[in-house]
Amino acid sequence: MDVTKANNSNIEDILRLNKQIHVDTQLFQGDSLDWVEEQVENGNYFVVKSDNEIYGAICLIERDGLFHLETIAVQEDQQRKGIGRQFMDFAKTKAQEGGFDRLYVDMYCEYNVGKFYERSGFRKIPTYAKYKGKPYHRFVMDLK
Repeated sequence: MDVTKANNSNIEDILRLNKQIHVDTQLFQGDSLDWVEEQVENGNYFVVKSDNEIYGAICLIERDGLFHLETIAVQEDQQRKGIGRQFMDFAKTKAQEGGFDRLYVDMYCEYNVGKFYERSGFRKIPTYAKYKGKPYHRFVMDLK
């Protein structure tokens, strides 16, 4: 399974996957049709699929001069099969190709995936914040 750029025919699958990672705040837009359409159109969404079935989606965005892993979602029955690792490798490559020396991700604590990010080479920035009452951490990966 390869990571490929998402297209308009993938939008419903991306929305389905992103419902798994929904956080009830105004900041989370991953399951908003308008936002996903915009990110697909801008070339920021990528998918992993096999036999035309989409198993995962990742959105990578340059924001405020930094390269962010905005959303990542893998179908539940496909988790722990290497798709997340494949996405991490892809994100690193895209960041480096864009001339960035760091990759950032914000993680809402309720998803408890900090260990996944740390195993992938991220380190937790020693800050803890809340957005609309939802606690999150920021992680960074040095790409040098």
